[in-house]
Amino acid sequence: MIMTVKVERMKSWMTGLIMAVMTCISVIAAERPSYAALSGKAERAYAYGEWASASALYGLMIDERPTDTRLYGRAIVSASMRDKPLEEVELLRRAISAHVAFDSVFASVRRESFAIGQSDLYENFLKEVKAAEPWLKRTVNGYLLDYYVYRRNARGMISYADELLKAVPDNERFLYILAQGYLLDGRNEEAVGVWKRILGVNSESYDALLFLGNYYADISSSEEPESISRARGYLSRAQALKPTPYVAERIRNL
Repeated sequence: MIMTVKVERMKSWMTGLIMAVMTCISVIAAERPSYAALSGKAERAYAYGEWASASALYGLMIDERPTDTRLYGRAIVSASMRDKPLEEVELLRRAISAHVAFDSVFASVRRESFAIGQSDLYENFLKEVKAAEPWLKRTVNGYLLDYYVYRRNARGMISYADELLKAVPDNERFLYILAQGYLLDGRNEEAVGVWKRILGVNSESYDALLFLGNYYADISSSEEPESISRARGYLSRAQALKPTPYVAERIRNL
């Protein structure tokens, strides 16, 4: 009899506990705004530069849709506007944990930072990621190089092309960017050296032949006959690869 009473009391207690838990869950669900409501609030906060609110709201939205790359882009930009580099890196880690490709996150941050006229946020984010995640260093260097090419930032082009060429010294694209960087920086002689490196990798590089031919043609004079000879040699090889009236005219005028 006593045992029966105890069992009944236990059942009653468990039933009460379950009902209490279900009530709490119902209350929490009722209080949590819908995704649409969160999205509307986040869009407004982001548009008006309320970065702390935007960060919090996009964080809640990521909880519900952890593979939406646009959310990570906006959340990272919002964190960057608040000067929260650790938060930016943590958001990237969160994306990777959700099996989101990191290059998709980079693209989203680039798009969002450019859209608000703050492209330096993208640059800073990449540098923060490189420092925090060494395994991404080479990949991030490639993104930074592309960014500096877009910005026509000579020093950045030279620095990151040099860095990447340490691993792949015969990469024509990196060599080409390095040469362009030297030209933008007014370091013509160093550019000439790189164009010659390119010819060492690919003897039929039209761009390298044309640049070197024009370079020696421009500096040629009666006092430097070797420059005329070099110009004619490079331009003739370029003309053989891709005949144009311009190159033909330059050769005739030498």
